[in-house]
Amino acid sequence: MRRDVRLERRLVVAEAGVAVDAVQGDARIGDETRKQVFAILDGARPEVRELRLQIRSAQQALGELMRKDEPAEAVVLKQIDEIGKLTTELRKKELATWLGIRAKL
Repeated sequence: MRRDVRLERRLVVAEAGVAVDAVQGDARIGDETRKQVFAILDGARPEVRELRLQIRSAQQALGELMRKDEPAEAVVLKQIDEIGKLTTELRKKELATWLGIRAKL
């Protein structure tokens, strides 16, 4: 496997969509590129954290609904849809971040 392919595979989802150590540890990446990568990560981090908090909150709400003696199916399904929507938004943000970083490498 070529080295650049391995590096690309190491750019796995982490806090804002990539493993920062892959960028830090690669001597082929110049300081300016490294700064640009970290700027992309820093820019994505607040939205990613907020989405994760929203997902966690929505999952807790679902758990509370399911602990009821007779949970209303429509309400449960609506909450599941909300979790799905938030999860999709998170994945899109992670992918956009990864693609932004990949374009710099």
